[in-house]
Amino acid sequence: MRVQIAVIVLLILLSSVLGNYRQEEDASTSAPPTESLSPETDSPEDYSHYSERDLLWLEDIEAFSQGYKTNHIDLFYWRDEAFFDRQVEELKAQVWNMTDDEIEVSLRRIIHSMQFSSSTLNLSSGMMSVAFPLQLRLLEDNKVYVINTAEGDFTDYSDCLYAEITAINGMPMKEVLDLVLPVVNAQRYPNAQRACLPYYFYPRLLTAAGVPDQDGSFTFTFQNEAGESYERIIETIPSDAEYQWSVEYSMLFTTDVGSNWYEFREDEALLYFACNICSNQDGALQQTLDEILEHLKEREVDTLVMDLRNNPGGYEGALYALSLLADNLRLNPSYYQELYIIIGGITNSAGSIYAMELRQLDNSVVLGTPAGGGYPDITASGAFTLPNSGLECLYSTSFLSGDLTWYQAGDTLPQIEPGISTIEPDIYIANDIDAWKGQYDNVLNYILEAGSY
Repeated sequence: MRVQIAVIVLLILLSSVLGNYRQEEDASTSAPPTESLSPETDSPEDYSHYSERDLLWLEDIEAFSQGYKTNHIDLFYWRDEAFFDRQVEELKAQVWNMTDDEIEVSLRRIIHSMQFSSSTLNLSSGMMSVAFPLQLRLLEDNKVYVINTAEGDFTDYSDCLYAEITAINGMPMKEVLDLVLPVVNAQRYPNAQRACLPYYFYPRLLTAAGVPDQDGSFTFTFQNEAGESYERIIETIPSDAEYQWSVEYSMLFTTDVGSNWYEFREDEALLYFACNICSNQDGALQQTLDEILEHLKEREVDTLVMDLRNNPGGYEGALYALSLLADNLRLNPSYYQELYIIIGGITNSAGSIYAMELRQLDNSVVLGTPAGGGYPDITASGAFTLPNSGLECLYSTSFLSGDLTWYQAGDTLPQIEPGISTIEPDIYIANDIDAWKGQYDNVLNYILEAGSY
């Protein structure tokens, strides 16, 4: 199937995807290192010698700072104001010595350092204008693997399939991840960082984040299954280039195929629902839910599987339709014998809310890996745009407690206890590189084996 690389970008995971307590800490991981304040002065308040381009960025950075302070429901819930301001001032002082890409990445790091899953800065299209012809995964062993290679009018990289990437331009992969993951999402959501990494692994972003530049060239160091290391120069290609994946994974394994879909397995009396987005465009979701409900009413289903691993959220109307199905299940416990809810690092926002609703039902078991966003947490998003660059900034507008109580601006927010605020599975199951090689799903296999199908 021919696709465009740009299509795979989950900008958004509808809002990126991505220390619970108030504290002030070193901002070195959230802003680029300081070399000097400016070429002409040692005073961070004196920008008289900045170029016109620099002054435009200073205006944007100030708009970024004031926009979040003014609009966010509580920007300083996790980190104090001094922590935020220090990063902003350090960035202003370095604008003269930074590229546009570096400034953009730094702004995204700063808002992510405030630790909100629904507050981020959307990257510009230029940042994603070129891509690598590889599909990657950061797996549970914290290693990055190539799980697919693109075939097209460019170099063949099939010899890199299923290999581990151990370095880029001589920088060990662990150091690369330390630079890039804070750009992907907030550190309070490590599983979201892991799951979303492939959708932000762009050449320009790597360079802007601090990966060594080799005149636009990228040398990847790989390690194969036998433990042998080798290097390949990976060329970049336009993001709108057409290509075909060398491996076409089965639909039931690649659960994010399509939007929302389901499969009823009559022999196993199992209904599998891939709930990939909280969207009811053209009534498609409602039609799917109606069909699922008919199977349940006919008493055809013993095992119901609700797969939310690839659900980043969506819209309130769609969540309401999904909630009606959950209410039907609650009122009619005979509709199923077992309910399996699958979550993962992409599960966020409305997807996380629905996972919490389903978890309250009888005979439910949550499988997979921790959700990318959970509750209690600060959630929902508004947006403002920076005046010169046009970059869009998303900010949190409400708070959802663990008992699904909503708090709005002006309300006294409950204090969340220290710890990662996310939904944990009852049974932790992940897909390793062997699962990708074998094109099977460890989570679905567990369900099938548990039912002795």
